[in-house]
Amino acid sequence: EYAKYIQNDGRIGLVSQYFDTSSMFYRNIAYNLSQFVWDHNSYHFEKEYIDEFYQFDENTFCCHVSFDHVLKLSGREDYVDVLDMIVFVKKKGNNFYIYDRIVQ
Repeated sequence: EYAKYIQNDGRIGLVSQYFDTSSMFYRNIAYNLSQFVWDHNSYHFEKEYIDEFYQFDENTFCCHVSFDHVLKLSGREDYVDVLDMIVFVKKKGNNFYIYDRIVQ
C-alpha cells in the first residue's frame, strides 16, 4: 500500500492502517505531493523479499523489505522503482505498526 500510494495509485487511508500515524515517517509520506510520479497506466511487483528479522524486545523489531515496483505505460519502456529498506515496527495495543525505515 505504501508503494502504491507513493506512485499515486493508492490512498493514504489504506496506508495508515499499517503505520504509527504519530511517527515522522508517516507524516512525511502522508504529505507526499506525488508530483514526481513516473507516468504510468498499470503496475506490478517483482522480486518481493522480506527477511532478516531482528527483535529488539517483545514490542519492537525490524526487518529487511525489498521489491521492484514496475510501472508500465503503453508504448514506453517499463520504469522499475526499486524499494529496499529496513523497516522498524513497534507494538501499540494488540497490533504492530511501522514507525521508521532506513533506505538501503
